[in-house]
Amino acid sequence: MLRIFHGGGVPAYQCRDERLAALGHDVHLLVPRIFRELPTATVAKGRDDSITVTPIGLYGLRRNPFFFYNPVRIALTLIRFKPEVIDIHEEPYSMAAASILFGRLLSRSKARVVFRSSQNEYKSYPFPFSAFQRALFRVSSEAYVPSEQAAQVLRQKNFRHPVTVVGNGVAVPTQEPSEPRPSELLEVVCVGRLIERKGVQDLVEAVARSQQPINLTLVGTGPLETQLRARVTDSPDLAGRVTFTGAVTIEEAAKIMSRADVICVPSHELQGWSEQFSRALVEGMANYCVPLVSSSGALPEISGGITPRFQWGDVEDLRRRLEELAVSSELEELKRSAHERAVRHYSWEATSRLISEIYERMV
Repeated sequence: MLRIFHGGGVPAYQCRDERLAALGHDVHLLVPRIFRELPTATVAKGRDDSITVTPIGLYGLRRNPFFFYNPVRIALTLIRFKPEVIDIHEEPYSMAAASILFGRLLSRSKARVVFRSSQNEYKSYPFPFSAFQRALFRVSSEAYVPSEQAAQVLRQKNFRHPVTVVGNGVAVPTQEPSEPRPSELLEVVCVGRLIERKGVQDLVEAVARSQQPINLTLVGTGPLETQLRARVTDSPDLAGRVTFTGAVTIEEAAKIMSRADVICVPSHELQGWSEQFSRALVEGMANYCVPLVSSSGALPEISGGITPRFQWGDVEDLRRRLEELAVSSELEELKRSAHERAVRHYSWEATSRLISEIYERMV
């Protein structure tokens, strides 16, 4: 199989392809030479010899759907590699997907096509993006998505072929955290961009209003950081309770999560936008963090209802949920439930197995 993915040069994301190779698939991965993965840009390279990773150029604006690949390079790869399956890990309305289809046309490849879409809000697109989407729908045998919400959007767009829900894969630790945590203190972590739509300002305010012993670690950076730091500095009730780490690597974020009790994702909803998945949420669950999520988009679905969701934008509702967890006698049980859900649905092994089944059905 040939897979094209703009984020595939990130070493951690190649775990899925390595698992597919272990399941017996011959995997060739095409990725951009450079991909911007915070806190630095990632230069594409393979992690080991089980898969073939080929860096190629990425052109246009570095924002979906306005970047694309060289279709001639795609065509030459198809002619040489002769895959049975082409996995287009790009949105169906994107210029990237269109450039891959053009390359397939130039090569006269008869390979089956599957694509991946994350869109969980129905949107109509103008020409030519609407034409790109129709073309991909026409030639694709199947699709996979990270949530049932995204599956419903594809059906609403009249994609009539099978759609499989496959969450984003994450690394799952094999051992429980060994560091003891103070039972009287609830450690909460929030990972992501410090921007308004992510709702992090609500989380800081909820901690400030709480009378329970709650510490908050904010992992990430963004336009709201200065405002949030000022709120913490000017408030005696937040002194020593909120920590800013700035942008960190995936591995560093996992270590921070392993020392926390709760992973909170307080995202808002905007016109035409809500949370599609939240990899940080699943990574936190894998590291034995209890998920506490807002009602935005697919978050309640991804968290599995381990704890009740709170209404996005409602600081008081969030405060109540935090305080319930702070005094809960079932916190350790909730942590194990979160970890088990991550293993069952979002580990690289589980997600790769679902993808493998799709490929095998198609051929």
